[in-house]
This record gives sequence, structure tokens and C-alpha cells, in this order.
Amino acid sequence: MTFFDISRKMLKAGFYKYRLYFLCNLSATALFCCFAVISTNRTFMNGSIVNSSISNNIYLPFFLSAVFLIFFLPVSCQAFLASRKQEYGVMFSLGMSRKEAFENLLFENVLISVLALAIALVAGTVLSFLFFAVIIYAIDVHGVQWQFCPEAYKLTTVLYTVVVAVAFILNAGRLMLDKIGTLMKAQYRAEKIGKIGTILCRLAPNYMTFHLVGLSFVRRHKKEWGLRYLLASLMIAVSVTLAGICLTLYPAFLQDAKSYSPYDMVYSEIYGMNQVPLQDVIHILEKNGVAVEQIIRLPYIRDDVFNYFPVTEINRDFGCDYQIQEGEFLNLFQYNLEDGYEHNIQPVSTVTISGDRKLQSVGKKTPSQYRL
Repeated sequence: MTFFDISRKMLKAGFYKYRLYFLCNLSATALFCCFAVISTNRTFMNGSIVNSSISNNIYLPFFLSAVFLIFFLPVSCQAFLASRKQEYGVMFSLGMSRKEAFENLLFENVLISVLALAIALVAGTVLSFLFFAVIIYAIDVHGVQWQFCPEAYKLTTVLYTVVVAVAFILNAGRLMLDKIGTLMKAQYRAEKIGKIGTILCRLAPNYMTFHLVGLSFVRRHKKEWGLRYLLASLMIAVSVTLAGICLTLYPAFLQDAKSYSPYDMVYSEIYGMNQVPLQDVIHILEKNGVAVEQIIRLPYIRDDVFNYFPVTEINRDFGCDYQIQEGEFLNLFQYNLEDGYEHNIQPVSTVTISGDRKLQSVGKKTPSQYRL
């Protein structure tokens, strides 16, 4: 029987170890790939389609998924190779060289890593599809679509390859340097209990008997569990922080929405488009429990920066008393100066419309002085 035959039998006997290592690589990489695809999507990150205060929130989970991948993959690699120490201790005692053992470990790790990466890229793509499906069909955000972004897959592949390669070299090199006796005793040393464990065994012998397998597993991977607890604590802390921010800012956001969006429906008719009959508008609002009290239609001009309203219609329909002469305009800033935010309002002194017609500013007003 050759060493290849022995390795194949060891693979069949400990297949669950390979499967667990494969699933760890797959889950961490798929999660990172999903956020990478979302964060590199040009339509989702376009401020004219999705508000930047919403789309920029994707950077935090993207960063956390990267941190999770960087820390979790080395832990899973260390646990996988640690579970193989006793097996290779036996192989070394039978005459396998360190070079053959390293080549065998390298082949196994490359095969598992490549397969996990390929499936993770597909799984991450599917998860990003689901994310954009929720954005488009559930939240009804128009203009957003899934896009193939090579940068996301390149970033995922490079980061995954670097992390797995470094983790394998360090852990496999440590295994190659261990003596045969150390490798043979690795499992028993991992399960060795101290004085506190001995006292607990004497105080609760029945409990220790029934939970011997579980305690042995936890004891063997106590270092890995410590790192998992650290990552879990970090994720919980971030979740609590974000939840606290949401609870704190929600009342302020609600008040801002009421202050800056006093209208139930606003739409524009331009170039013969968006011509909705008034009865249809009333029906839509009443269907959603909104009573229509007033409908105001105003002509206006719009360029890349400003909306221009005629002063006569503004004074008539909104009860204002603006005194604007021909060739002049008034800067209207629709900000609530008492909303708790700092406003740096800079009025424009001169604007040009229709190519050559210049208007001169006569000052500025805010909703605290006039309501529009």
C-alpha cells in the first residue's frame, strides 16, 4: 500500500474535516463577494439614483466582511491542519518524508481552496442578485440594476488567495517542523485538562460523562473559540452601536421628513409627459388614506442648478408678499433653521437663463421667514 492509498483512506475516514474546512472557506468568501459586488455597482453607488446617505452605508458591512474573512480563514485553516497532526505523525513514522507530506497538504489545500472560491463567487453573485431584487421590486427603487463588475471578483480572488496562502504556509510550516512524538500527542495535549477541569469532573461526574465529546471538541479548539468569541463580540458591539444610532436618529429623521416634505405628492409635467388627470391623482391619494385638501399647479423653468418660479403665482397661491422687479430674483432656501443642523447658506448674486438673459439677486429668504 502506497502513501497515496493511505491518504485516500484517511480522506474517506475524516471526510467531515474536509467538508467543514470547505464550508468555512465558502461561507466567508461568498459573504465578502456579495458586498464587493454591491459596493462596486455603479447604479447603486450613483448619488442621482440612490441617496448617498443610503448607498454609503454598504461600506461598513463590506469592511466587516473583509475583516471576518481575514480572521476566520486562518482560524479554519489552523483547525483543519491541527486535526491532521496525528495522521501525519503516523505517516512520518511509516517513512513519509516531510517534502511528500507538504506536497500532499498543498495539493489538498489548493483543491479545496479553488473549489470553494469558484462556488463562493457564484454564491456571492446569487446573494447580490437577491439584494438588488429586494431593492428593485420590494422597495421599488428605479434606475438600479445588477451589473457585472470584474473589480469585485478580482478583489475577492486576490484577498482570498493571499489570506489562504499565508495561513497555509504558516500552519503547514509549523506542522512540518514538529517532531513525530509531538504530532502523535497533539490530540491528547489538546484534550488535557487542568486542575479546574479535574475538580469539575469530580463535582459533576455524570455531566462530564454525558458531555465528554462536546467538551473534548471545545477543549481541542480553545484558541480558535477565543478568536471566535472576539469576532462575535466585535460584531455584537457594531450591531448594538448601529441599532443605537438608528433609535437615536429616527425621531430626528422623522421630523426632518415632515419639515422638508410637507406635500403628499409632487410631480412635474414636462414636454407633454407626466400629464396625470386630477381625478387620477385624487383617487390614488384617497386609496392610500390621504384626503386631498388643495391642488396647486405652478409653471416654472428649470436648469441644471435652480428652479425658477414666477413671483405672481407664488404670491397668489401661497399667500406670500414678495416684491420682485423685472430682471431680479430672490434666493429661496427651503431649510428649517431650527432643525438642529448647521447651515452654510450662500446666496447666488447673478444667474443667466435662456443663454443671455441675466438676473440680479435681491437677497435671500428661508422658511422661517416665509413659507413656500
